Amino acid sequence: MDFRRFGAFVLVIGLLIAAYGVVQIATNQPIKAKRSEGGGLAEAFNEMGTAIGSLAENVDRQHARKTAVKIIFAGGVLALLGVGMKMSARPPAP
Repeated sequence: MDFRRFGAFVLVIGLLIAAYGVVQIATNQPIKAKRSEGGGLAEAFNEMGTAIGSLAENVDRQHARKTAVKIIFAGGVLALLGVGMKMSARPPAP
């Protein structure tokens, strides 16, 4: 494997890692607690439980999004490294 192909390989790996980070951000968007119209003490407690549950899940989702941003950054750095390696390699001898 020559240096150009290795640079292309690193570029593709970097893009795949960045794409994985994008998928992680897309699948970990915050959710909203469902609220219903109507009254009653039991229904109010049920809504409060749902709100607390969605809040706890949103904390986990926020952490996953922050991690995904780091993954995208690492993938971008690898992709730029691959481009640099590919561009800096000497052309093959005739």
